[in-house]
Parts: sequence; C-alpha cells; structure tokens
Amino acid sequence: MRLNSKLFNKFVPYHCRMTKKRLVVIFLVIMLLLVIFYSLLRPDSDRDLLKETNTKVVLSAWNGKWYRLYLSTGREEWVELKTIFGRDCITPVFSPDGRGILYAEHDGNDYELCYYDLTTKSSKRLTNNKFDDYSPVWSPNMKRISWGRIPKMSIKYGNMAEIYVSEWPDFFERQLTKNKRMDAYPVFVSDSNSLIIESGYVGSLFGLFRIYWDGTERPLIYEPKRSGNGLPHTYAGFVCFERASAENPNLFDIFVLQLNSGSSNSFIRLTNYRMPCNPTPRFSPDGSKIAFHRASDKGSLVAILHLNGVKKSSEVIFGQEDEQIRLCRWNRNGTLLACEDFKRKQIVIFDKDGKSMHLGLPGSYRGQRFLEVYNFDIY
Repeated sequence: MRLNSKLFNKFVPYHCRMTKKRLVVIFLVIMLLLVIFYSLLRPDSDRDLLKETNTKVVLSAWNGKWYRLYLSTGREEWVELKTIFGRDCITPVFSPDGRGILYAEHDGNDYELCYYDLTTKSSKRLTNNKFDDYSPVWSPNMKRISWGRIPKMSIKYGNMAEIYVSEWPDFFERQLTKNKRMDAYPVFVSDSNSLIIESGYVGSLFGLFRIYWDGTERPLIYEPKRSGNGLPHTYAGFVCFERASAENPNLFDIFVLQLNSGSSNSFIRLTNYRMPCNPTPRFSPDGSKIAFHRASDKGSLVAILHLNGVKKSSEVIFGQEDEQIRLCRWNRNGTLLACEDFKRKQIVIFDKDGKSMHLGLPGSYRGQRFLEVYNFDIY
C-alpha cells in the first residue's frame, strides 16, 4: 500500500519529519556526545598531559649513535635539537623563562658547556677546556649560572670536582670553589648571591656548604663521622635534602634546613622511612610540596609531601607497586611532575591527581649516571 504524501503532510507535524538536514544534525550531536563520554571515561594513559598544560620536556636519548637532545610538547612529538657538535648531550636544564636550554655536549675530547636558543633554534659553545663540564643550573633571576667541572667523569677524579660560575648572558667563567673535596650539585639560593652544594671527600660522608658569590665558604651541615647529607634543593630561605646516619649510610630520610644569618642552622626531619635509595627531594615552585622517590616492596614510587610551613601535613603516593620511578622534577607552575622510569628507560609525567602518562621516546633515555643526576628537564 502506498502512503499518500498529502495525508502524511496533513497528520504528521512538520517538526517530526526527518529531513536530510535534521539527520545530519542528529548525527553530529550523537558524535559529540560520544566524544565527551569517551573523554570522561578514557584511561589516564590516553591523556596528553603536556598538550593539556602547554608543557615541554627536554631529555637525552639514544639515536642509534649518540645520546642527543630531544624536545617534546606532546606524547609522540619529538624534535631532535641541532646542537653544535652533534654528539652526546647530557644534563639539560630550561632557562627560567623557558626560551633556552643549558646543557653539556661532548666535543670529541670532553664535555663542554653549551646553550641552545629555542627561539633562533641555534646553539653556542660556552666553555673550551680539557675538562668535563656538566650539570648547569640557573639563578632565579636568570642573571647567573653555575655548573660542575671535573678532569673526567669518573669517581677516580672525584676529589678534583669543583664548582664554576658566570654572569649571564655575558659569559666569563670563574672558579668558585677551591678545595680538595668533591664539590657537586650546586643550587642557587633565592637571592641569587650564593649557592648550596654537596661536598666531601670520596670514600667518606658528604655535607652541605653555602658558597657565596665572592667564594666565601660556610658549612651548613658537615659531620662526616655522624651523617651524610646531600642533593640539596632550595625554596626561599629553606633547603631540602637527603640525610643518612654514619651507622646506616645507605638508608635515607628527608630533612628541611632553614638558612639563618647566624652561624647555627636549624633543620627539621620530614620522614622516618630509612629509605634504601637516594630520595632526591625537590621543592615545588611555590614551596608547598616536596616530591621525592621512596622504595616500595617491588621497586620505587613517587611520594609528595604536603607542607604546613616547613612541617609535613600529609603525603600522597603516585605510581604502581612494580614500577621503578625516581628523580622528580616539577614543571614551571607545579601542575606536572616528570620522573625517570628506570625500569622502562622512559620519562613518566604525573598531574596533581596522580594521573600519569609515559612519553613515547625516540630512543632509550640516557638515565642517571655518575654526576649526571638529571638527564631531563620539564618546563
């Protein structure tokens, strides 16, 4: 039986009729709802935390011949940076304004300090000597830089490791420390006029020293017969660091030290875990949290201490039990945390809720080595 079109038009209201235009609109609405539904239920691993927060990562990864510098602004987006020598690059660190990267590159004989300009996409050599330069850091006001120098990247030459500095952007290097100890891991105090370093004799326990811009040295905690203290990080007038006793030098906890103008310094214990690994604590950019890694039954996880002043108020744990995550670094506003996944030789990104994303790297990540604590950075 054939439907009479006149009867149809008479008894079916116009707004109920399915025209092609309406079908297309309904289809698009359904697709939009499906996209929204998937975005709410998708697994964390599908999120691109870098793109969501306009964050970038730089790291040293294997390209089949050398450990090169790669820059990423998204999960699968990697650009190899064209550096001055085209060889192994280590210990990159973003400038405070995010426009450049300090790093060390092998020139065929040793590691030299270099700078990569992200605007002009060009690099320049800063040092030229027969020693290994490594692990540069910026002052908060971006007017000074510091780094380490050693004859060769080997514990054999440990007691010859010294700290160097320069003004920026005018580069004129100057040796800051001159002693027979191993000086390493400089970090600027907030006023940019002094640095905190880890220092000690190879084979004994290390301590923390404050080095002023004129070279004046003041020990903060140096008691090699009682404790080992190291890997400092600063915020305002405070230093967080890891500490182990002489009786158990391989079991660490987190402490915070308040810098005073007097000769004595007070420090507060934040953990009591006796961790069998270097926790490497890092203040968040606003100083409200400290991130570090702690041992689990099967590996290591990320721990974040929430602070009330300089005292611990709460703690959260990120990561899975069987992962080996370590070496945390915050992005510029503290919304993301980048860590080394030692088991996978990758970088994992966490947001403030613990949601994670593994970066699909162009090659195997270089990882931590002697005096190379961080071979990646996040901005």
